[in-house]
Amino acid sequence: MHITVERSGGFIGVPMTRELDTTKVSQQQSIELETLLGAADFFNLKDALTQEPDRFQYSIKVKNHDQSHEIHVTETQMSDNLYALMEKTLELSA
Repeated sequence: MHITVERSGGFIGVPMTRELDTTKVSQQQSIELETLLGAADFFNLKDALTQEPDRFQYSIKVKNHDQSHEIHVTETQMSDNLYALMEKTLELSA
C-alpha cells in the first residue's frame, strides 16, 4: 500500500508532503495501517473540503492493490479514525 499525505494552509502556510510505502515498514505497522484504513472507511469517504481560515487542509491518497482513492478535508472535518490514519502515516514516514 502507498499513502501520501499533503498538508497546506494553517497560520504560517508552509506546505508538507509525506509518502509511505508499507512494504518499507514492519509487518505489525503495516497491519496497523490497514486496520486504521478500514476503521476510517477510507475508500468510501467523500471530499469535505471547505475554506476555514488558519486551518490545515489535507489531501490524503491511498493506493492499495487495485484500489486508489483521494480525499481532501480540513483538520476539523476529519473523523477520529481518519486523523489516526493520517498521524500514523506522518509518524512512520518521518
